[in-house]
Amino acid sequence: MEMQKTPMWYRILELILGILAIALAVWIIALPTIAALYGIVLIFGFGLLFLGIQALLRGFFARELPGWSRALNIIAGILAIILAVIPFTEPILGAAMVLWFMSFGLLFYGLSMLMLGFAADVPGWYKALLILFGFIMMIIAFQVIWYPLWGLLFLTIMLPLGLIFGGFQLIISAAIGTKMGPSVEAQ
Repeated sequence: MEMQKTPMWYRILELILGILAIALAVWIIALPTIAALYGIVLIFGFGLLFLGIQALLRGFFARELPGWSRALNIIAGILAIILAVIPFTEPILGAAMVLWFMSFGLLFYGLSMLMLGFAADVPGWYKALLILFGFIMMIIAFQVIWYPLWGLLFLTIMLPLGLIFGGFQLIISAAIGTKMGPSVEAQ
């Protein structure tokens, strides 16, 4: 059974989100001041929103993934979108909780990348890259969970690092067109 690549609209969305993630990381690195904290809170909200949308789309359209993996992607996407609302509605609370949200958001995204790496029918080098990026995202998340003060001190490093890894993964996925299921001709 022949597999088809992801639809062009999905690949364009991945490319745009990847470029935005990397651009946001560069912006955070360029403004590493306390005054940028509010911006980081908003960027965090946007990042979780983008990641949640991507996980939802993967859950709905990645037909080659097992049902449990698709369901977990949908759940992770919904959780990420729900968590993304808080920084926009309560910026002060969002600033106080950004470390925890960041760490759990990166944890869910890293887990999502690991699931995709283990379950998707993609080239071996891309599978290894997904697994590696997933582990790196999870290590960053666990560091913030275990050492929140340390995470606060290095927020301007960890968040951009997570955004850069996620952005590159999205750009590569858009470039290679991850296979999504049986093609219409093969059915």
